[in-house]
Amino acid sequence: MTLMTTQDYDQVDYVDKLRENCVTAYTGILQGMRPAGSENDPEKLNQAKQSLSRFIQPMCEMIAKCCETHPVPPSDGLVATVAGLIGDLVVLYGNMIIPTLNNEKVSALLVRGRKSRTSKTKSVAVWATKEMRKAMAAPIATTS
Repeated sequence: MTLMTTQDYDQVDYVDKLRENCVTAYTGILQGMRPAGSENDPEKLNQAKQSLSRFIQPMCEMIAKCCETHPVPPSDGLVATVAGLIGDLVVLYGNMIIPTLNNEKVSALLVRGRKSRTSKTKSVAVWATKEMRKAMAAPIATTS
């Protein structure tokens, strides 16, 4: 999914849409494997986290790839989709995922989303930012 030339607008659009669809697929995996009502059941929530753990690294790598602005910045649709995945990961993993997602590229993508003229992109980026701030403010869970 690497862009070879910025002169070929069809290729630029293709790579952007391909990335957007990959992120959408990851979002589907994340939401599909999280059982209903798991928010109120710590055991179900832990099972969901364990089931999803093998997908977290590729998801975070895709997020990082989509945050790159060179040679071409991501489209508004891609920004919204990535912000949604970021928010979903933070909701599920809380402050455990923050060290991976709290970086300049992700912050820049969320800022761009919050400044977007597209209401969907703006609202999803605002939500993801709020979830990240909540997770960063939460005490770090310890195991005993």
